[in-house]
Amino acid sequence: MSGKVYIGTSGLSYKHWKESFYPPKLKATDWFDYYASFFSCTENQYKFLSFTKAKDCGNLGFQGSRGIFFCPKLSRYITHLKKLRECKDPLLRFFEVFAPLQNKMCP
Repeated sequence: MSGKVYIGTSGLSYKHWKESFYPPKLKATDWFDYYASFFSCTENQYKFLSFTKAKDCGNLGFQGSRGIFFCPKLSRYITHLKKLRECKDPLLRFFEVFAPLQNKMCP
């Protein structure tokens, strides 16, 4: 990723974007591909509120997509509750969840 600029938004699934960014008749299931035709990355807030299992990453839709990268938002548990203190184990769990998509992650 060295020397490249990645431009994206802090998410890609906002209902109020329908008709202002996403075409009115575009199905929500096609939003990701449409988004990927304009942007090279997105922040992923899906995991911000809770930890889930690594198998859930397969549902994010990033695999095999036109080279789009994502930046996972760090868990609220780590940033707000633990305040970045004594968080070695939660950090390990956080990155374990995203291990299946490691080659699609960017800063």
